[in-house]
Amino acid sequence: MLAYFLKNSELAKEKVKHFIEILPKTLNETIMSTYDMLIEEGVEKGLKINQELLAKERMRAEEERMRADEEHMRAEEALRIIEEEHQKAEEERLRLDNVIVYLHNVAQMPISEIASMTEREIAYIEALVIKKNEEEETNKG
Repeated sequence: MLAYFLKNSELAKEKVKHFIEILPKTLNETIMSTYDMLIEEGVEKGLKINQELLAKERMRAEEERMRADEEHMRAEEALRIIEEEHQKAEEERLRLDNVIVYLHNVAQMPISEIASMTEREIAYIEALVIKKNEEEETNKG
């Protein structure tokens, strides 16, 4: 009964210890061992709860790391796709530039007509033709 009372009472530890100390010696030893057992039980429960919380936190952290890794992989894939699309667009631009220069230099098509066909501005075509012709002159010389 006394052990139940001590375990479930709202008394402070110091008051419980003081109460136990003033009891007769045989009763004191029995109650102290019961009290120590209750304290040890509380410590064990606390350790078990801490271990459970730690395990849950580890699982949560691992799940978060896995989500971050997945996001990183998706971002890398998106970047790879963007780089491929950029490369394709650059290749297409270079092909169109070569066609523009061919139409002007070889087919002798007027710049305004080339601009209309390619949907490029006249200033862009003029600058491109000048640049390509200068590059050709440099390569020849």
